[in-house]
Amino acid sequence: MQLIQITPPATPGPFHWSRKLFHMIGLVIPFCFYWDIFAGWTNYADSTRVIGIYLLSLAALFILLLDLLRFASPAFNQLFFSLFGGLMKDEEKGRFNAVTPYLIACALLFLFCSREVVILCCFYLMIGDPVAAYVGSRIGRVRFWNQKSLEGMLAFVLAGLLVSIVFLYFHGLVAPHTFFDLYANDGSWHYDVLVIVLSGSILAGIMEFFSSIRLMGLWDDNLLVPLGGAIGMAIASALWFGGTEQHILFEYGRLFATGP
Repeated sequence: MQLIQITPPATPGPFHWSRKLFHMIGLVIPFCFYWDIFAGWTNYADSTRVIGIYLLSLAALFILLLDLLRFASPAFNQLFFSLFGGLMKDEEKGRFNAVTPYLIACALLFLFCSREVVILCCFYLMIGDPVAAYVGSRIGRVRFWNQKSLEGMLAFVLAGLLVSIVFLYFHGLVAPHTFFDLYANDGSWHYDVLVIVLSGSILAGIMEFFSSIRLMGLWDDNLLVPLGGAIGMAIASALWFGGTEQHILFEYGRLFATGP
């Protein structure tokens, strides 16, 4: 088995834009969290976080049960794919829906991470993954043993960094002079934040590169990439910018804290 080989770019097959665009609907989840849509709905200090974790857990359980029903009934599985097959991979007919690990990842991010980190990690997956797939299938020449390309991996990291910069810019307009503002108080670029989000994009890209489908689809890049992004940002924050961890991580012990 060759670890690395140089090959001519493969003749690309059709790129499933509809499926990729459908998956981007998943960005609604972190945006709802970012905009704190359930603020004031409960006595908890962070109602959106608490409600979000419950809703994500229930949604994941519902889809999991739906998939188990598919596996138990070939007729229902065929009906399900006749309705939604265009939005799913053919291989998903015999494994769990890719939405489930994504919902699990979002629930874990809600529990352990700040709002900004949650949305950045979802961007890594939703933007970086299709960009990597497109670039790798079109111009990828340096291929590894798992058939993933160096060009696709670099495209993933670059896309993750660029979308992070765009987010940081608009976040700075909404919440100026906060840690995740693109610009520091003196007007210069907030380089420590750029290093942190780049670290997140790099580790997310590494997780995507090494990801494989296990546990019938419950363990795949939809779970690993967002969590990898959060871990990358947390490591960079702890190693190089001590004292900034509170901007990356949420103290999960305060999940059910009450008050304003």
